[in-house]
Amino acid sequence: MSAESLAAQPETDAGFSPVDNELPLRWFRRVHLVPATELGTGRRALFFAAVSWLPLMGWAAYSGGLADIKSGESLAQHYGIHVRCLVAIPLFILAEGVLQATVMRIGSNFVSSGVVPLAQQAVFVQLIHRLRSLRDSTLPWVFVFGATIVWTLMDQPSAHEDVMSWAMSSDGTLAFGAGGSPTSFGRSSLHCCWAGCGACCL
Repeated sequence: MSAESLAAQPETDAGFSPVDNELPLRWFRRVHLVPATELGTGRRALFFAAVSWLPLMGWAAYSGGLADIKSGESLAQHYGIHVRCLVAIPLFILAEGVLQATVMRIGSNFVSSGVVPLAQQAVFVQLIHRLRSLRDSTLPWVFVFGATIVWTLMDQPSAHEDVMSWAMSSDGTLAFGAGGSPTSFGRSSLHCCWAGCGACCL
């Protein structure tokens, strides 16, 4: 049985899903990006890879920095951007299916294997319900989005950093985004990538 099929199994009283029914997944199901009974990891991996990568490619092509740039490294040569957007982000999303299946398989054995004795099963079920409430709440995501916004506003770009070298203009300044302002889409994409990693940890 595949990880996606295992991940789609419903929760029991003593079972816990670390991903299913969390706030972003409910949004994706509401807009039909994800099926109602599945995690849709493949769809979400493709969607977020496209959302993070295509705007960068479009801007670089429009500004002339995609394949040939005299002032520095072109975006086509900057493998770090492509790896972050096309490999790292999709892998984090695809890993949710494996995580879900593994945690639910382990969690379902706590009671049946006798690790949780009969006298403690009611307490165990209450703990599972509390974990579900925390997973379904908006508070963890408020923290993730707030931290991402603060990080984006406080982090000052530098044209000499390797991660932004592809966005340099001929005069040595950052030409990508709003003139290299703290709201530059390029840095925001990088911050959102790390914020997504933090969200997975939550």
